Amino acid sequence: MNKKGQIGAVIEGIVGILILLAMLPLLFQIGDIAKPQKDIVVNNTAVEQAKNLLSQLEICQKNYEDLNKSVITKNDLLDLTSVVKSINQNVMNIYEMNTSYIENHISLTIEITITLTLMFSLGIFTLLDATIFKFELAKGLFRTVKRRFTKDE
Repeated sequence: MNKKGQIGAVIEGIVGILILLAMLPLLFQIGDIAKPQKDIVVNNTAVEQAKNLLSQLEICQKNYEDLNKSVITKNDLLDLTSVVKSINQNVMNIYEMNTSYIENHISLTIEITITLTLMFSLGIFTLLDATIFKFELAKGLFRTVKRRFTKDE
């Protein structure tokens, strides 16, 4: 094999390694997507909880109307307060779960978008170099790096 053939093989090897290194984050992301997410616990009973909260609210409204017709005692107020606290806590739990779930999916989407954009840019650069410049950009880069490291000081 002549010297130009060896240089071409080295350039092809370097381009192949660069493409492989650029693909690794995407492959890891796809692997992370494929395995089940243990950190994210999606509460599929949010609708049921909302229905329970609605029924509790209806009970509270009925109790409120009954209390308007009668004398209010301290126990009645304490019961109402505890029901309202329970409803408030349930609403906060649903909100926190949904917020966590949405944030995790948005960050995953951003990571995949960045990786795919980098891969597309590298592919366009390689395609332009191969079709228009006949790998002259890669050869020039290789010559520059070679001169930099073989320079006698």
